[in-house]
Amino acid sequence: MPVAAAAGGTGQVATAILSRPRHEVASVTGRAGTEACLRGPGASRILARDDFAEPVKRLPESETRAGL
Repeated sequence: MPVAAAAGGTGQVATAILSRPRHEVASVTGRAGTEACLRGPGASRILARDDFAEPVKRLPESETRAGL
């Protein structure tokens, strides 16, 4: 069961709840150095968000303000 944003407070609670009924929890985080705080609540795998997510491409400001 993947948990996104697992290093935050809500993500840590979700990890703890989901790991109790013996689910395998994969925690996804964008923060380096959070392995210990993610394994504590029950994450069995730690996934770096950058390893599988494409970066968000932002529009130039001139295009985002068009039409305002």
